[in-house]
Amino acid sequence: MTSVAGPPSSGSRTRRLGADFAAMTSGWMARAVLGVLISVLTARYLRPDEMGRYAFLVWLAGLLPIVLSLGLPTTLTRYTA
Repeated sequence: MTSVAGPPSSGSRTRRLGADFAAMTSGWMARAVLGVLISVLTARYLRPDEMGRYAFLVWLAGLLPIVLSLGLPTTLTRYTA
């Protein structure tokens, strides 16, 4: 036989919510700090013309998922099958 458990206490729910918030915030902060660090190191060690080329390639890399998500995968799977 199973026993009927009561509703969870609000303290544990608040603690879990706080822990989730802290984990998500710390992950976001770590990504932000690492992004700034990599940008600073890249800008420090590349010449201006190389930095322009790097910025253009990063822009293209950011544009690629947008272009590929505009129906290209669906079209390819539908018409190549």
